Amino acid sequence: MELSVVLTCLNQEKVLQWSVETIRDILNKNKVEYEIIIVDDGSTDSTYIVMNELKKKYKNIRLLKHNYNLGRGKAVSNGFKIAGGKFVGFLDTDLELHPRYIPMFLKELKKGYDVVVYHRKYKHNMQGLIRAITSYSYNFLVRLILNVNLKDTESGFKFFDREKVLPLLDSIREERWFWDTEIMIRSYLKGLKIKEIPLIYIPNKEGGSTVRIFSDSLDFFKKLIKFRKIVVKLRNNSNQS
Repeated sequence: MELSVVLTCLNQEKVLQWSVETIRDILNKNKVEYEIIIVDDGSTDSTYIVMNELKKKYKNIRLLKHNYNLGRGKAVSNGFKIAGGKFVGFLDTDLELHPRYIPMFLKELKKGYDVVVYHRKYKHNMQGLIRAITSYSYNFLVRLILNVNLKDTESGFKFFDREKVLPLLDSIREERWFWDTEIMIRSYLKGLKIKEIPLIYIPNKEGGSTVRIFSDSLDFFKKLIKFRKIVVKLRNNSNQS
């Protein structure tokens, strides 16, 4: 199989069917051999009912259910571990970045890149401005504190060579939103070939993201400082070998 796409769900009953149908339409038109893995990360609404309806309707839908919320990062990792595709990836279930870009990312992976992600370019409105300032500030701190040359570690649209990313998953300590930063830094330090593609980011007006921009900033900063010790150790081990 060519591609496994992971969708993680926490109370996504309103958008899940639309999301899956949209992704299927794009991949079918581009003649991609694929599966969609839907991970219910402890939803309390009717998400799992919608998931089962989709599985009955389509043969290439696979389901994974967490009985309680483990975190978006853990949900993505568990989806990757059961994936059957040569390449694996995930995107936000509310499709803040349209899945029309998946074939482009897949093409880059086939060229030999191990990781293909997008870095966010924000539209010039107030909502975009606030998110842009927060995002650019965070990624500046990532580069400064961890000494890496990456533009955007937190974007929710990442695709990987499955064989290359699987060995990294069990070493990841963060199971929630910082998972994105950790998987990117570990990929970078491992020497994986990373392609970052600039794309316009339009924040979801419905407020679908569960990341709280301001209240989570301090927590992310603390995690960066803590993770820096791990990065230093990984670099030292690499230099010694």
